[in-house]
Amino acid sequence: MQEVSNKTMFQVDLWGLILSSLCIVHCLLTPIFLLITPSLIPHWLQAESDGHQWFYFVLLIVAGFSIVVGYRQHSYWQPALWLTMGLAIVGFATFFLNKNLEYALTIFGSLFLLRGHYLNRKKCRLCQSLDKKPVCCR
Repeated sequence: MQEVSNKTMFQVDLWGLILSSLCIVHCLLTPIFLLITPSLIPHWLQAESDGHQWFYFVLLIVAGFSIVVGYRQHSYWQPALWLTMGLAIVGFATFFLNKNLEYALTIFGSLFLLRGHYLNRKKCRLCQSLDKKPVCCR
């Protein structure tokens, strides 16, 4: 049972890293793409408003699962703190800021999410690789 949760944890954090990276790439490339193709601006602006909110809920589920399962396994609070701060920043940017500020703050929050998932994977691998488990590894 423990092996299944370790593999699941690695997969969830991997998806968290992928989603956070895609978020950064999306935020950096969308304005450039919109400048190159001005005929698509109305369509993209309309799709952006709902798209970011749905994407945030996917981030919330993945990061939330990662926080709970990771903390249960390694009992370190730092990954959970990074992930929570990243979710708070991205959520604030998504729901309360205009487009220009939203992009900047979303990139900043995604970096927090990347750091949190990275630390979570690192701590879970440490717990998995040690023969004699310290108290923090469950």
